[in-house]
Amino acid sequence: MNTHVFHFDVDVTAKSTSTLRDQIMSAISQNNADDIVLLISSSGGNLDSGFSTYNFLRSLKKPITAINTGCIESIANIIYLAADKRVAVDNARFLLHEFHWGFPAGNVNHSRLREHLESLDFDAARFAKIFDERTASAKTKIDIRKCLHGDPLIIDSTTAVGAGIAQSICKPVDIISVEKAVHWWVNA
Repeated sequence: MNTHVFHFDVDVTAKSTSTLRDQIMSAISQNNADDIVLLISSSGGNLDSGFSTYNFLRSLKKPITAINTGCIESIANIIYLAADKRVAVDNARFLLHEFHWGFPAGNVNHSRLREHLESLDFDAARFAKIFDERTASAKTKIDIRKCLHGDPLIIDSTTAVGAGIAQSICKPVDIISVEKAVHWWVNA
């Protein structure tokens, strides 16, 4: 099996996710990758980039394993949930919380504020839909809507397995068991 490991220890930005997608496509088209492992630890970031990366990963016809190597927060959870096989190191954590929006453009009017609010509500609804779909087999359900509307939740690996976010736990020493894997780093 031709395994390619992608190290994603950065914020979710347009640049970092574009780099990840480009590297994965290069691994598949130029190097015949047939097994993709995503080592991810991210504090989250841009919602649009997170959702588009989720959709990209779900569109691939390759097995994808995601391993939480430290901490997955906010929209990075959606990227993690895209994987068919989800593992967390035994000391990892997950943060689920409400979204926020920065206003770099300065002043806004009522119409623009409503647009931003509707966008946040829409993104919360699609996050919840994906979360519910990908954790449907959970033994213990998390009310993700509460997390997305003001009640943050930080959980450990064991709780994540029970909630269907992760499917198994490993020791840090066992993260990479494939010696002949090709490694890629996202440095955005």
